[in-house]
Amino acid sequence: MFGAETVIYPPRIVDVNQLRGIIKQTPRDFMVSEILPNGQILDPKSEQIINLPGRSGLFLHFVLVKKDISTESALSLLSKLWSVPINDFGIAGTKDKRALTAQRVSLWGVRKRVEKGDLKPIDLPKIKTHSLCFRMREQRLGNLWGNKFEITIRNLKHEESEIREIIRAGIDEISRFGGVPNAFGYQRFGKTRPITHIVGRKLLDNNVKAAVKSYIGTVFE
Repeated sequence: MFGAETVIYPPRIVDVNQLRGIIKQTPRDFMVSEILPNGQILDPKSEQIINLPGRSGLFLHFVLVKKDISTESALSLLSKLWSVPINDFGIAGTKDKRALTAQRVSLWGVRKRVEKGDLKPIDLPKIKTHSLCFRMREQRLGNLWGNKFEITIRNLKHEESEIREIIRAGIDEISRFGGVPNAFGYQRFGKTRPITHIVGRKLLDNNVKAAVKSYIGTVFE
């Protein structure tokens, strides 16, 4: 039986004084804007119709803005509202749940419905869609330049000058280190069953049977 102690933690690279406060008190405290490969930024605060890059085609593309809901749940809701298979959606990656986010999504097989007016943009408290258009290629995992984050930290116990100094010192130390390691842990995979590093190692060892066994058979208290 495995426990949380088996989790591999990334190295700490910043030793300066830390800011202590509260994040994600509200969804708007953590805003994520997807940056497209051409540098275009999808702002979740904006409802302006934009021209998504790409040649005309058969895939429906649109901007999905979601609030306080996971990407998977948002797509599941869309699939029910539009009566389409959830596997027909394409995304470049998932976005945070407790947040206000914007990302590009593609959908196959609905051109005739859109042209007839049977499939219209969604405007609900948790999910909105806009900038519907048709492009040649589907949206695939990794098809983005990156993400832009706007984070609000509340209940800070420092003066403004001290906050600026702590941030500056942290940035300087990260620069001397050479950047931030691309580590994956609780933030991405959660705390309920932290075994992805175990499964990943077995896959790297080309032991698929052991990887599957670890994934479905590991028990946590």
